[in-house]
Amino acid sequence: STHLFLARPRAPFDAEHALACARILGREGAALDPFDAMVAAIAQVEEETLVTRNARDFEGIEGVRIRTY
Repeated sequence: STHLFLARPRAPFDAEHALACARILGREGAALDPFDAMVAAIAQVEEETLVTRNARDFEGIEGVRIRTY
């Protein structure tokens, strides 16, 4: 639900997130959109579950738990 999403505090995108994003984008064979890589990096660093309809794009990213809807 949108209300649930908006109720969560926002995580800033800081240097730790940027480094994780660079590692994700630098994976061999990675063809991930940079914005998706940023989302994955935030989920990875914050140890949160990434909820998406398109789990295929995020498969194989170490430390990212994925949940589909």
